[in-house]
Amino acid sequence: MEAHVRVVVAERVHESRHGSSILEKTERERGVRPDVGVGRVHQGEERGHHVTFQLLGFDLEPASTEVARALELDAQARIYRLRRLRLVEDAVIGLEDRAMSEHVGSAIPAAALVSRSAVTMVESALGTPLGGMTVSVGATAAHAQLARDLGVRRGSPVLVRDHTFYDSHGHPVLVGCSLYRGDKYRFTYRFGRHGE
Repeated sequence: MEAHVRVVVAERVHESRHGSSILEKTERERGVRPDVGVGRVHQGEERGHHVTFQLLGFDLEPASTEVARALELDAQARIYRLRRLRLVEDAVIGLEDRAMSEHVGSAIPAAALVSRSAVTMVESALGTPLGGMTVSVGATAAHAQLARDLGVRRGSPVLVRDHTFYDSHGHPVLVGCSLYRGDKYRFTYRFGRHGE
């Protein structure tokens, strides 16, 4: 599985190096929201699956240097860090570890943390749809703590989705990663018109 994921990621990276600026411009010119359908498809809700979350933490903490840079915040800024397990039909399939500015995080109600996608929560907090995203997918082996969280053996293949979501002005508002069991998860992204 890890070899297959690497091939797919390498092909996508090649495509994005040659076409990402054109794609982003096209999305904005046409008014197409690149995140439309991604949240629901991504979580399995579109296929009728029951998706829930188990909250591990939603804490206000100092931003690491990396997170402050990714969110374009001052070095002394505080962020909300969201950590939760994603469950489909009550089975753990993934772990989310995300960061957002204090301004965005403080506008998210506690009930949403166990029932709504991060994209939906951030859009509600901003009061406007997101404007774009950058996603990179790779693979790794589960370390001991991640293996315990996901209910897999240490060393099992895990899909890693690193992401940055942007507001309608192109400013980063949500960064982090989601880690998924390699035996229970599959990514499907759609963009634009398709035959369904």
